[in-house]
Amino acid sequence: MIGLYMFATPNCWRASIALEEMELPYTAHWINIREGAQKTPEFRAISPIGKVPAIVDGEGEGDAAKVYGSPAILFYLAEKTGKLMPTLGAERAEALEWTMFALSDIGMAFNGRNRFKFLLPEQDEYAIDVFQGEIERYLAYMNDRLADRQFLLGDFSIADIAAFPFMGGPRRDDELLARFPAVRRWVDAIEARPAVKKGLRTEP
Repeated sequence: MIGLYMFATPNCWRASIALEEMELPYTAHWINIREGAQKTPEFRAISPIGKVPAIVDGEGEGDAAKVYGSPAILFYLAEKTGKLMPTLGAERAEALEWTMFALSDIGMAFNGRNRFKFLLPEQDEYAIDVFQGEIERYLAYMNDRLADRQFLLGDFSIADIAAFPFMGGPRRDDELLARFPAVRRWVDAIEARPAVKKGLRTEP
């Protein structure tokens, strides 16, 4: 059984959606980062820098595997199950490219904008505009990619899981998506997946 330590954030939804899509049994443990639960010694023993999401995989021989951060978790689970990621040649290279684009470029742009727009006592309009511009540039790139395919790699993969939580589910922004119709169709298709609906946990 896998233990998932999470809160209601896009990074954590990456992990919970992946677990649901890969049909791995797990138990969710709620780490309320607004109340500082990520700073406790007990949680730091799992995630040394106090970062969610984190998993503890107790299956197999030897000590349980402890993995923190959504990028490492996605790759760990894909390799563990052999699901949702090509394993050879050009297809794997393309999968790595699009997954890292989602994890770094898209994730950083949305996280940066949201930090300056929603989390600071006073909004920093310059920073918001910079990150918003990056978001729109990346969505235009995705829109071109999705013009002739349902998902980023053709078939559903961890690249889709990595990108989706910033644009779909509780973080859906229909005004933004209306400008990128192929991305909006992609979001609709992912939101309709039963495993994704289960994975978008907003409470313990």
